[in-house]
Amino acid sequence: MFTSGILLAAGSASRMGTDKLELPYKGRRVIDHALAPFVESSLIDELIVVVRPGFQLQVNEPKCRVVVNADHQEGLGSSLRAGVTAAKAAADAFVVSLADMPELSVEIIAALIEAFGRGGKRILVPVCQRRHGHPVIFAGACRGDLLQLGGDLGARTMIQEHPEMVQYFPTQHRAVVYDLDTPVDLQLKRMVFDDADAFRHATAALEGAGVYFEAAAPADDVGAEPAAIGYYAFDEEQVAALCRGGNPSES
Repeated sequence: MFTSGILLAAGSASRMGTDKLELPYKGRRVIDHALAPFVESSLIDELIVVVRPGFQLQVNEPKCRVVVNADHQEGLGSSLRAGVTAAKAAADAFVVSLADMPELSVEIIAALIEAFGRGGKRILVPVCQRRHGHPVIFAGACRGDLLQLGGDLGARTMIQEHPEMVQYFPTQHRAVVYDLDTPVDLQLKRMVFDDADAFRHATAALEGAGVYFEAAAPADDVGAEPAAIGYYAFDEEQVAALCRGGNPSES
């Protein structure tokens, strides 16, 4: 099966107020995080990145091509149309995602593609906490319909009007619904712990869980100053669960 990845990166970022794809997130640009799982996945045969005019993106990956959507102001539908147009004509599937979703992984993409292959439907939509997410997978047979898209709803109307074609894939991976729309989404939260032992317990638990954080230890073991830890909002629920025994409080 030949699978084309399509990453939509032609938005205006009006709610962020700046070019969010170039903003730093966990040590890399947002766009770098979005690209990585598609580039690294052995199940993605080509990756089409759709950008707006003037957005300079250099990607030194053989399977990746950057396409400019001159009609980006029409909305998401025009970008999806541009991506499908640029993809291999005989593609068996299109894996469509957004360039402001930095927490997706190779494993998540693999799980969705595997479910799509088993399901036998033309469209697969991941669902987390009752929210529809991305990447959305379309069979190659949907190419003609995708090329007719316009407006800012993308393929949403197509999905709503043809429920018999859609497989919904429940997942606990919040990455499929987590995107960066406003400056708040990029802010670190801060938690203060009563003592150094609670702090060490929290940081050890977070490291073991693979949660990104920025920490500041107390001045000494006595804990003359409260221990503080900063972490990304995406991990807020996980952090709270891991630290429940440490009596943390937000400051």
